[in-house]
Amino acid sequence: MSIVLTLKKALVIAKKDVKTYYSKPATLFYGVVLPFAMFGAFLAGRPCVTEDYRVVGVTALSTFFGGTTVEAVILPLERRTGTIDRLLLAPVSLKTILLGKSLAGFTFSFPITLIVLSIILPFAGFWNLNAALLVVAVALSVLSACALGLAFSASAEDIADVMWPMNFVRFFMIFFAGVFMPIDEIYAFMPSLKFIAYLIPLTYSVDMIYQSIVGVNNLTMLATDFAVLIFSIIAFYYIAYKRFAKTLT
Repeated sequence: MSIVLTLKKALVIAKKDVKTYYSKPATLFYGVVLPFAMFGAFLAGRPCVTEDYRVVGVTALSTFFGGTTVEAVILPLERRTGTIDRLLLAPVSLKTILLGKSLAGFTFSFPITLIVLSIILPFAGFWNLNAALLVVAVALSVLSACALGLAFSASAEDIADVMWPMNFVRFFMIFFAGVFMPIDEIYAFMPSLKFIAYLIPLTYSVDMIYQSIVGVNNLTMLATDFAVLIFSIIAFYYIAYKRFAKTLT
């Protein structure tokens, strides 16, 4: 019963955040506009990008930017307006508050990504698509992105305090994680640095999305993708919880 009650409280928090923060300029720009702008700019400059990686790239960007951006907006704005104090006085735990915030990010990024996929996939001609695996891949990728966003914003007082360091990390991850082309091609002239890609959770999101769209071709890597994404979700939430709790002491 306590789990059900926790989920109900988290959903109430998420519902409030959905109504309040989805229309914020930062959410709309970074969560919706920027991924497509980056994808279009990269595509115009690199016509050699294959059709499968075009779809994978826009999917990965949609999950990544959507999940991280909502979480980067909510907590800093609530600290600035003082609404976070009312939540802290309510009979809810810190973990429930963070769960509610992450659900708000999930319900923003997850459906947007599925809508985008429903539009572009019919024209892509990928008949090996595994729909169930794709939904799981998108869901895990969004949850990992939400947890990363919370880890950055857990102790921030303003959106600007979150955005500049998080954007640095996000752009680093995008260009080193194989979002638009295979990792082997990215590190063709610097193979000794290839290990960097495997330190980035986004790499495993990209691979899981790729295999779900074009067909499963490496079960070992797919299992690794699943394990790493689960681990990253837990690790980022733990960091977020510790940073959030530290601001209250």
